[in-house]
Amino acid sequence: MLQIVQEHGFSGKKYFNGEEAGMVDIAFGSIVYWNVNENVLGVKLIEHHKFPSLHKWFQCFQELPVIKENVPDRDNMVASVKHRRETLEASAA
Repeated sequence: MLQIVQEHGFSGKKYFNGEEAGMVDIAFGSIVYWNVNENVLGVKLIEHHKFPSLHKWFQCFQELPVIKENVPDRDNMVASVKHRRETLEASAA
């Protein structure tokens, strides 16, 4: 999926629809949380050298005021996901 988005999603544009974020950006924006999972799991999902356009979009998307104002604090999210993972791992043991 990421490769398809990389190849066909931007065509030299900043956002999916051009120079301003739109509905597709908001819908695809759930990947904002992926960097939390990357941190917790230790797996890089969006590597700059493999997905340069997607990586650039991700950086621009995170800087949108509406996103910055509404996405929970990253450190709090990492702590929450780590705690949840530890709880699930403990219950599976």
